Amino acid sequence: MTNEATLRRGQTCWHLNESVGSIAINFLLTKYYSRRPNYLTIVEMVHDTTLKMRSAQWLDLLAAKSKDFRSFDMEFYKEVVRLKTSHFGFFLPMASALVMVIVALEHANPQQRNILLENHGRQNQEQVEIVKTIFAELKIEEYFRIILTLSRRNIEKSVARTP
Repeated sequence: MTNEATLRRGQTCWHLNESVGSIAINFLLTKYYSRRPNYLTIVEMVHDTTLKMRSAQWLDLLAAKSKDFRSFDMEFYKEVVRLKTSHFGFFLPMASALVMVIVALEHANPQQRNILLENHGRQNQEQVEIVKTIFAELKIEEYFRIILTLSRRNIEKSVARTP
């Protein structure tokens, strides 16, 4: 959304769906977290990540339009990559556990879904254990282990193809 892209990894961006639009992030936050005690913390993390990503997008565009590349070095590039990808792609989802709970909600049966909605994001240790139990039943950790393994393999293949 920040760079007005229409595709991500070869697929139409989610925010371009007619029923979603520019409210994509707010929709998810409101739908799954608005009644949670950590709602404000999650909203602040999203805002912080959005600011970092937009800053990196601006730096990226600045570099692309520049005729003088003497001031753009590997450190500049690494900072742009870090800001554009690591916060949005790794920090935010893991810090907020958005990825895990969304995957769990997608795979849960109605009873598990209700239990997750009642207990996720709570500080009470009993509720944390309930969520962990549902995650174990749904094999969420195994799912993410497979995703990370496949991602690592794809990155390694890309690096190996680089001249």
